[in-house]
Amino acid sequence: MLKVKLEKITKLIFIIITLMILGIASISCNSEVKSRPNFVYKPAPKAGIAVKIAGREINYEEFYSGIEGDIFEAEQKLYEIKIDRIKAMLLKELMEKDPRKVGLTNDEFLIKYISKNKTPSSKDIDKFIEEKKIPKENINDEVKDRVKKYLEIELKKSAVDDWLTESTKITPVEIYFEKPKRSVFNITIGDSPAYGAVDAKVTIILFADYQCPFTARGFQLLENISDKYGKKKIKVVFKHYPLSYHVMAYLLASASMCIYENDQDNFWKFSKLIFQDQTNLSRDAIKEKAKKSGISSKDMEIFEKCMDGKKFANKIDVDLEIGRKIGVKATPTFFINGKMINGIIAQDTFEDIIDEELAR
Repeated sequence: MLKVKLEKITKLIFIIITLMILGIASISCNSEVKSRPNFVYKPAPKAGIAVKIAGREINYEEFYSGIEGDIFEAEQKLYEIKIDRIKAMLLKELMEKDPRKVGLTNDEFLIKYISKNKTPSSKDIDKFIEEKKIPKENINDEVKDRVKKYLEIELKKSAVDDWLTESTKITPVEIYFEKPKRSVFNITIGDSPAYGAVDAKVTIILFADYQCPFTARGFQLLENISDKYGKKKIKVVFKHYPLSYHVMAYLLASASMCIYENDQDNFWKFSKLIFQDQTNLSRDAIKEKAKKSGISSKDMEIFEKCMDGKKFANKIDVDLEIGRKIGVKATPTFFINGKMINGIIAQDTFEDIIDEELAR
């Protein structure tokens, strides 16, 4: 009898302790939950209203203003997940229907028929290392082996894409959801530095920071694009967006506009010189690059006064304000016929957007 009572007491104590632990856990979890405004989800009082704040109804145009690029990028990521899913399903379906697959696993079929002989050469490896600017002191057999494995994966991906492209020429895949659409912004060009035909079908506006290494790559990308399509089809416009944490960026923007005032072609020469070598951006280096871009020795004093006096500060600040209003948060940011592209993207993707605009 005593034994039974002891067992019951033991069980009761266990239950109490368990409840205490759960209670502590609950308090601990709840204590980490941050307070938030009181949000109520309900149907809109009328069409086109996104939210009501402090009694004021805000429409979608105002609600999305400044975050259009962020929304597109989020939608694009979701879209890419769906496309990758389609490719995986398509690859599986096509392999299963291929008569050559009998007795082979999917991986065996891929290696034997799709990605056959897709191995990077030593030249491919060296080219990759050179393009990525990997320091020579860091290059060893282990690094080369990792580069080789990476390139093998990329070659296989490319081989799969080629095979899928060829396999769907006659019977295309039908997709019943829409691609995300980029927002279109109306940006005033004004007297900003530009090259290309006035009536070019495609205008590309670049918001740039001279001290940003990614802007340097973006500038080179635009040169490649301009060389490929020609200045009759492509017009390039330069807008200043010096970031506050780049201590020399504003001075460089000021210097470039002083050169632009003197000669528009020299502006592009100066910009190219800056982006080609961002390792030394001292005042002496700026002056040297200004000379190389066309500023004569006798005009150097005028140039320095213009640069230090921030003669074109108002214009640079206007560019900054335009950028902020339309959601530019980093450099480079491009607008192709008003369509925003944040950061560096592959040249092929860039060209796809241009081709769409040329075909309109």
